[in-house]
Amino acid sequence: MKTPWTRRIGRRLNMDFDYVASGGTLLMVDHVINLATSLLSLFVLTRALDKSAYGVYAYIVGVFMLMMPLTLPGVSHAMIRSIGRGYDGALRNGSKRRLLGGLVATVVAAVVAFVFYRQGYAERAVAMAAAAPLFPFAFAVDDFKSALHAKKRFAAFTVANGAVNVLSAGATVATALMGASVPVVLAANFGGRGLGNLLALWWVDRRRENADVDPDFGSYGRNYSIIAAINSVSFSLDQVLVGSFYEMTIMASYGLATRLSEPARMIGVLVNRLAWPKAVNMSGPEATRKFLRMLVWLAVGLTLLGVVSIVLLPILLPWIFPGYDDAVPLAAVMLVSALLSVIVTYLETYFISQDRHQRFYYAATTARPVGTILLMLALMKPFGFWGLIFARLIARLASCVVLTGRMIYETHHPAPDDGASQERGE
Repeated sequence: MKTPWTRRIGRRLNMDFDYVASGGTLLMVDHVINLATSLLSLFVLTRALDKSAYGVYAYIVGVFMLMMPLTLPGVSHAMIRSIGRGYDGALRNGSKRRLLGGLVATVVAAVVAFVFYRQGYAERAVAMAAAAPLFPFAFAVDDFKSALHAKKRFAAFTVANGAVNVLSAGATVATALMGASVPVVLAANFGGRGLGNLLALWWVDRRRENADVDPDFGSYGRNYSIIAAINSVSFSLDQVLVGSFYEMTIMASYGLATRLSEPARMIGVLVNRLAWPKAVNMSGPEATRKFLRMLVWLAVGLTLLGVVSIVLLPILLPWIFPGYDDAVPLAAVMLVSALLSVIVTYLETYFISQDRHQRFYYAATTARPVGTILLMLALMKPFGFWGLIFARLIARLASCVVLTGRMIYETHHPAPDDGASQERGE
């Protein structure tokens, strides 16, 4: 029988096209659903709310995102690692830990709401207070995604995550179109996402194959959470700084540009979900070479996407979001930075999947967000909010160089116990 042309190309490029086609197509559908719901919400919010009100909405979301470390997001990475190796009990164990952290975040959010009230920012205070009880369910119990990701159940992942995004966007759009205030719209967003997360988690938990927990689950969860906490701070710090030191109209444009760059950054999540289940079962210098070969194709594709997007931005953004022309240059630079983050995510997927590189992974993935935070604080005073944008871009570019350099070094200087490439557990 003649070999299909996709497999012939795959062999030439050393790629498993069957795996990419089966998982990649479904995850691309999930990415499209996420993109569509996000853009729909953004389109409605920027039209239904005046610019200052949308600035408040974006600012409060940024404040909540700054609290993400309290939800122990690193436990999700530990779940993927453990469940991917057959320890299904990690789902319930990790979800309980994250929910408890989310409840702590609710208390902190209530305190922040009181501070806003005392400072005379009544709308911000009410928005924080309205969304605070819903925060744990919206952002701390979403690990149905971790379980389905680890099991390579891409179809179920696409359906479940798509339903959650539709629920959240539907609630947001409906309340915004009814002319609701910022606190109500924000509560609807968190409430819709929380309801979807709880239903999806219940459905996935019922299908656990065992209740076993990886003996290393706790330690990996703690280590990953430290890294994820620093990443969360570096990710949302700029929005909080802009909202705290600039007018809400500027915050609105900055928030819009950030949201428009998110779909590009989410490509990194797609790449991670495709690469991780394979990478965790591979080792050796040949595996490293395979990752480097794919890196070249990834870089080419992202460059083409970036060029097209930057050309279209000045044309489409003012037309779709009237009154936000000042967001065009912000979105263009943020887009380049987001595409760099895709490469960083791809490279980090390799290092986190290899047990022998855990120490280097921790060091590299801690240095990048710490560097981002330090650069933001250093560049904001002389360059304003532009300094915040370029701080993140510089840190991501430096991370790309360091991680790629380490992988190239690995191909020429393999570890003593690293003979030929191996497939583990397959």
